[in-house]
Amino acid sequence: KRLLISMVGLVLALAVLISASMGGQSTAASSHLIAPYLQFTRHSSAVWKVAFQPGGELVASASVDATAILWHRADGSVARVLSHPAGVTALAFDATGQLVATGSYDSKVRIWRVSDGQLLHTLSGHSGTIWTVAFHPAQLTLASAAEDGIINVWDADKGSLV
Repeated sequence: KRLLISMVGLVLALAVLISASMGGQSTAASSHLIAPYLQFTRHSSAVWKVAFQPGGELVASASVDATAILWHRADGSVARVLSHPAGVTALAFDATGQLVATGSYDSKVRIWRVSDGQLLHTLSGHSGTIWTVAFHPAQLTLASAAEDGIINVWDADKGSLV
């Protein structure tokens, strides 16, 4: 239930697990674990996805608790809570960091304005859980993929299929 920001700590923790599975011999990595840099702890259920805002100050998280949360990277405080009717399984920022897209168990893709948390578009075109969303690096185009085996490509500005 905690979102941990420490890639070094994750790598070292994996090294400990690998060591334990190989007979439990102690390694230099296992004796020098690093504490997380920050912990973001508002979610009440599993977190499926995290993403850094490009060039920005935010970290976003998607959770089964039916929220996506935008966090201030510097101190872990909450900037915005994006509420959904079902668990959030996917998220991505656009290249400018001004938009964030989310996918959910309800088969919908949503596009939100980061600055105020305004829901701009709700996109219907899947019949199963959305498992991933990705923005084009240079255009306002968004791809989504779902449990239904379909990849949709959306015009993120208009909120329609391309």
